[in-house]
Amino acid sequence: MNRLARVDGTEKTFFFVVSGDETYGVRRLTLSLIAALVKLGVNCRVISMAPGPMADDCLEAGADCEILSLGIPPNFGTGFWQSIGRIVSLALYLRRAVKAVSQRMGQLKPDAAIVRMPNLVPIASMAAHSAGVTTYWIIPNAISDGYPFRLNKWIYDFWFYWYSVKPLANSAFTRKTLLNRKVQSAVFYLGIDSEEFSSESHSRTQRASLGLNEADIVFGIFARLVPEKGQELIIRSLADGGDEFESIKLLLCGGPYEAEYQHHLVGLVRSLGLDGRVVFLGPVKEVVPVCMTCDVVVNSRIDAEPFGLSVIEAMMLEKPVLAHSLGGPSETVVDGVTGWLFHEPTVNCVRDALRRTLKDRDKWARMGQAGRARAIEHFDIARVAADLCGIVERTPSPSKNISRAG
Repeated sequence: MNRLARVDGTEKTFFFVVSGDETYGVRRLTLSLIAALVKLGVNCRVISMAPGPMADDCLEAGADCEILSLGIPPNFGTGFWQSIGRIVSLALYLRRAVKAVSQRMGQLKPDAAIVRMPNLVPIASMAAHSAGVTTYWIIPNAISDGYPFRLNKWIYDFWFYWYSVKPLANSAFTRKTLLNRKVQSAVFYLGIDSEEFSSESHSRTQRASLGLNEADIVFGIFARLVPEKGQELIIRSLADGGDEFESIKLLLCGGPYEAEYQHHLVGLVRSLGLDGRVVFLGPVKEVVPVCMTCDVVVNSRIDAEPFGLSVIEAMMLEKPVLAHSLGGPSETVVDGVTGWLFHEPTVNCVRDALRRTLKDRDKWARMGQAGRARAIEHFDIARVAADLCGIVERTPSPSKNISRAG
């Protein structure tokens, strides 16, 4: 394998900072990115704040991983307005973590520090800046407007400048939620492995094992069971369509199971007479085989979806996607070509979108093929890894500005 080299001939090194307890999309995307970078010849090193399955998975992806055993990082922002004791505790954790990570970075001299979770940004960026290294924050969510005077956004903007952070927004929508004043963010779409998410690499789950028939029209939602993911909206829209949607079966894949919202949905299904038409699978370890048994994949998030991992996973598996247009899906789904977009999270709007979906049934295979072609072109993990290397190459070294924060 040809190693990706610096100008001085030594191999490039990317330093990932993780919590250790990452789950769901953040965990899978980080691991896929590490594996793709390793294939490109990048030396990937991981430092984990605490023990956890993330560290083991990083080793499997081809990265060296060290565990600091400092404990899971607290959410620094949520503690700001709390007690003095809480603030002192946060400050002590930050001091210990920055010191430990700084020592490793000083020894390693990486070309980039990569971080995903917001509560790791202060740790990674302060440590990296002391070593003359730029931190690249792959932003997982849109930046909230819930603070007075957009205070959080001003703090982010200042922090990016002072500690040499390059923000990488997972969509153009997410990028617009930043100020982009002192430091310009870049749009950095997330990616998945086109070989892993391929119908040629897996066998689909047999419908009978899920309580379904081959003649059923199967729609699937792959998301956590929380209100903002919109499972209730789809259930109510199915019921509102009456006999028109009788052939549709809905798979709900995700947890937490046996929690309050799940019990609410079970009761709702029963009260609407949809027993047998809505199947609760709970958390699904192997997403691909279950996704392959669906005819259409739905992303029903009622607020803005920053990106939408389930959307590109479905596209890779040649499944047309029905999604709320607010946020990332408007950039990933081509309406009428790779799927359908509905513009308001209301029963009436979703009901009409479901009708449109059924009307296009003879186009589903063609739309799925178009979706995979688009996903490979824009969201394949190999391309995403190469894009990250290009961004790192083009970003000036922060070493000349260390005195600002030193």
